[in-house]
Amino acid sequence: MCSLKHEAAGRIRFFSDEKIFTVDAKVNRRNDRWLAHNLEDVPVVGKTKFPASVHVLSVVSSEGDVMPPHFFQKGERITKEVYLEVLKRVIKPWMETTASGRPYLFQQDGAPAHTSHLVQNWLSDNVDMFWSKDFWPPNSPDLNPLDYYVWGVIERQTNKCRHPNVNSLRAAIESEFATIKHDQLKSACSRFRARIEQVIEAEGGYIE
Repeated sequence: MCSLKHEAAGRIRFFSDEKIFTVDAKVNRRNDRWLAHNLEDVPVVGKTKFPASVHVLSVVSSEGDVMPPHFFQKGERITKEVYLEVLKRVIKPWMETTASGRPYLFQQDGAPAHTSHLVQNWLSDNVDMFWSKDFWPPNSPDLNPLDYYVWGVIERQTNKCRHPNVNSLRAAIESEFATIKHDQLKSACSRFRARIEQVIEAEGGYIE
């Protein structure tokens, strides 16, 4: 809260996160209910034992900007070197272009590749401002707009049904990112400060 009032005041905030999507349809067993006269009318949702998947990274801004999703290679281990290369090639150029010379702030979670000295030192030297591993909570789904808004929006559409292959899944993810509503994303990001206050009131506990 102090950072938002002082060092980060007036800056564009860039939030980043990663998620694994699978080709299987997404089912929420707690609220997935069907009303039907015959059991045969209820659609069957199959589940693959080891479904093919894609590992996606994205960045959004507090002004509703969305970076096109970055897909890691199949079987690629996200080491500090791999992540740093993505920061250099993909994330920083997009943030610089989006910010257009305005001051900005970068956030990332506490994944080992993110908190390595290699990455932390590079961020310190090469981005306008970032929240370090000692500042940002290592696990913070209630505070990251990608966690509490974006991934849910994307997955509701991309995983309505099973995809025949990874290429189909990737195409669906790219399409949904391209059509995400910027005004709604900006509104979701504007709840960031209020959510911090709720987490503080919950003494660091989850609020959802």
